[in-house]
Amino acid sequence: MGGKCNLKLLAKLERVFGSTACLSSVSVDAVTGLVAYPAGSTVVIHNPKTLSQVHLISSSKIKSPVFIWGDPKVRVWELNHTDRQSSGEQLAELKYHRLGITCVGFTKDSSQLISVGNQHDKSVVLWDWHKQTKLAENRLTSQVNAMAVCEKMFVTVGVRHVKFWYLEKTSGAGAVMLQGRSAILADHRNNTFVDVCCASRNRTFAITITKLLVEFVDKRFLVNIYELGGESPFSLTMGHQKLFIGFGGGNIRIFDVDTMSVELTLCKPHYLKCDIAESPKAGSSRPSSSSGHENRLYPDVHSIIYHEKSHMLTALYADRSIYNWQIGESGQIVKVSSQLFHVGPIFDLEVAKHSTAHHSAGTFFTGGADETVRIWNFDEKENSLLAPNIYSNELRKILYIGQGVDSLSEQSDKNFGGILSDTLDSTTGVRCLKISRNGEHLACGGRDGNICVFDLTTKSIEKVADFEAHDGEVLCLEYTDPYKVEGLNFLASGSRDRLIHIFDASNHYEHLIVIDDHSSSISSIKFLAVDNRLQIITYGTDKVLVIREVVAEPDSPLLTKRLNQISSQMGSNCLNLTSDGNILTACQDRQLRTFSPNGKLLKTVKGTNCDEGTLTKFCLDPSELFAATVCSDRYVYITDVSTGECVAMLTGQSDSVTSIQFTPDCR
Repeated sequence: MGGKCNLKLLAKLERVFGSTACLSSVSVDAVTGLVAYPAGSTVVIHNPKTLSQVHLISSSKIKSPVFIWGDPKVRVWELNHTDRQSSGEQLAELKYHRLGITCVGFTKDSSQLISVGNQHDKSVVLWDWHKQTKLAENRLTSQVNAMAVCEKMFVTVGVRHVKFWYLEKTSGAGAVMLQGRSAILADHRNNTFVDVCCASRNRTFAITITKLLVEFVDKRFLVNIYELGGESPFSLTMGHQKLFIGFGGGNIRIFDVDTMSVELTLCKPHYLKCDIAESPKAGSSRPSSSSGHENRLYPDVHSIIYHEKSHMLTALYADRSIYNWQIGESGQIVKVSSQLFHVGPIFDLEVAKHSTAHHSAGTFFTGGADETVRIWNFDEKENSLLAPNIYSNELRKILYIGQGVDSLSEQSDKNFGGILSDTLDSTTGVRCLKISRNGEHLACGGRDGNICVFDLTTKSIEKVADFEAHDGEVLCLEYTDPYKVEGLNFLASGSRDRLIHIFDASNHYEHLIVIDDHSSSISSIKFLAVDNRLQIITYGTDKVLVIREVVAEPDSPLLTKRLNQISSQMGSNCLNLTSDGNILTACQDRQLRTFSPNGKLLKTVKGTNCDEGTLTKFCLDPSELFAATVCSDRYVYITDVSTGECVAMLTGQSDSVTSIQFTPDCR
């Protein structure tokens, strides 16, 4: 089992929670109605009605849908649909663009493929994807934001750019010059065009950042300009002779293309800072009305696509949520399904190891750069305090750490047409999480150095503590087990400021002591009970592991005394304790090393299936037979701890894996 290809067969991607899709990176299958969008280096094939998923995973850092990754290459996949099952097989890989791809699409007969480079690449290519050869190409002089394909031509729009390109038959060997003509824009030649779509009778519609809807006929002539007013438009699509336009503030309007009048305005999605746990139970098909709440803010509509056969409109919003709206012939609007995700990177996750009266085992918590903590659970039948809601079956609750709403949606100056990048302020967000051993409290460490604690025993999950702890971001948190050492209930925090703080979780998180043992950032903290005595084990990026005894006497200040110090030549980025009290570390040379508390090296096994990169995180399964190790090569390896054999390899992320945990059932 030495090859990566074989290892990937032993692990199956079950579900993806997240999206990095925007304007030109979402598509719908005209036959089946399946929606495809990227999530990192994984393409999610999503059924709007059942919310089932199929995944196409890029191995590099669909009929036949086509997708683009950061290589940049264009890959064509064939989707095979059987009874309730779908699978994908790669048919072609096209490489020409060097600096990125903004748009991609098939011609109407699917025999050819068009790819448009980003503002740095500045190339447009027509492909015979069956033969994997270029038919025609040309250079761009402006940034392209979107593309639409008609029967015998396609149109690109962007910054001071509207151009119609002709799909002519080519003969002979080698690529020819792709022919195109710029639209006659007159006074609008300096405008920025955001999106475009083609209609019948040689009509083409485009929207601008100046809130205009522009109509062209006969492949280049501007004939009508309509003032949209109100919010800025971000996306448009066609269906059933209707023009759908997505605006800022969650608005979607439907226009009749003959009269250009507004026929219908769709319901808005959830508002920013909505408490989804207080929303109507799942099964209600209508979102709650927004009337009477004029001060509420809603996420912008960043992309919309329409499936004519099912009358399904799929909308992707600026907070990376996805809604599927069904529009009846009489104008009735029904929300078929919706999903809510984090905005920006996720920094940490915690899994509830045991069921309590408040949540079931397998409930997990995620914290990210959007200054939220999100609570998830897969079990729709479980009877915890947090049940499925109208917005999501899996996302049960959102805890808002920040005061404002700026971090809850992508900024309006996003790069139209590309895959979303994380533009949130690097100093914001929830950096680390920890659940207390009794499952009653959740501690959150922020990138601003603050710590807040939530009470998990009530549905409202109230904040019970919020205090300034460190001068740098909080990198790790750890609770003691009060049942093991004389009822001591402490919370320890480690930070980039090199300091370790201990707080009394039984006394409103009163500050007890500061430990200054390290000369660099603290990467791991663990508590260990030995003969009814409490020890604290800390590790920093200075490659030093320190073991201290914590002495807690009644009516006396908390004291610590150093017991041992272990220097690691290879460096460790993460450590965990085994049930027998030994220390297991993930080292920078990709080895898993086991030490006794007195510093003796007991075992060394290989932690990855590769020969490059370093281990950054790892966790043990409940049986402690296997470790899931995170490598800087963006793969996750499931390793037999006793032998070092790699039994499975996981992939799908396009950036560094920041946290990993097993579920209690080890699935």
